[in-house]
Amino acid sequence: MNRLTRLAASVLLLSMLAACSAPLSPPTPTAPSSPAQADAPPAAWPLELLFVRPEGTKGSLVAYEMADGRQRFSLPAGMLSADRKLFYAADTDGSETQLKSFDPHTGGEQSDFTLQGAWALSGISPTGRWLALTRIVSESEEQTWAAANQWKTDVQIVDAQTGQTAHLLSLDGNFEVETISGKSLFLVQHLPAINPDHYLIRLYDLSAETLVADPLRSKGADEVMAG
Repeated sequence: MNRLTRLAASVLLLSMLAACSAPLSPPTPTAPSSPAQADAPPAAWPLELLFVRPEGTKGSLVAYEMADGRQRFSLPAGMLSADRKLFYAADTDGSETQLKSFDPHTGGEQSDFTLQGAWALSGISPTGRWLALTRIVSESEEQTWAAANQWKTDVQIVDAQTGQTAHLLSLDGNFEVETISGKSLFLVQHLPAINPDHYLIRLYDLSAETLVADPLRSKGADEVMAG
């Protein structure tokens, strides 16, 4: 290696060492484009809603933002479909019942139907397509039935898309709607009808409009249901 080549190599090495030892300049902060952007949460924060049912599965529904815990909206007492896509609420004044559906993700009302008579929302299919409503019994009816040691239960199945009644059941006995699945309506029969102390699980076949004779499961008064 000649003298000129060694000199060029030395100059190149010194330049590289100077560049590596030079202090780094701190980054210049960038001002946000707007106050709203400055207050916006990081994109990684969760944006899903938390649903709370303070009064149970047939009570009101309150939605909170997971990101900051703020309440977004509140819906009246009603039932939420299993897929969480629809929420229904029924309100009665005695002579008629107003049935409303809501979007549980926004709280917005989607539909509004009116049914004749006083009915309570008592069951909902997994997708929210079918609703079961039980007629609200008056005090005079309760007194009459108690004296005669009998009870009657009226249930109607409503198509939630049209508001039309698809099935109307009139059952002898004290029944409570458990759930709807396809053409099957599952009921709890309280026994005896007046002052019951045990119950049976019954199946009503909606396609045949028939209460299946044999109960699905029975529980005594001294047993505890788990699950």
